[in-house]
Amino acid sequence: MEEREYISPTGALDRFIDDMERNSHSNDVFNSLVAHATQLAKDHRHTMTAVSSSNPHPNITTLDHRRRASIEDDALADQVAFVIQTFGCIPPGMDTEHWFTGRDES
Repeated sequence: MEEREYISPTGALDRFIDDMERNSHSNDVFNSLVAHATQLAKDHRHTMTAVSSSNPHPNITTLDHRRRASIEDDALADQVAFVIQTFGCIPPGMDTEHWFTGRDES
């Protein structure tokens, strides 16, 4: 490889033109690349739509704000009130007594 300072301006231009002719891609190759990238993006959108509609967020438990407990015991009522104050409702399947006593022990 020749050093740049030893190449004449016309020699450098000739080398540049040779490199461009050997290393450049045709418009057909470019258009096929664009078509391939477009198809990949379309497939990705289709896959994401299919996945999100079939099983939306399987690890997330939703909190039902309409669900309230009927409580007769005053101590339990205080525990339930604290849980509702913390979460805004009683989360599904939560045992408020165990959650409240676990908070007291720490």
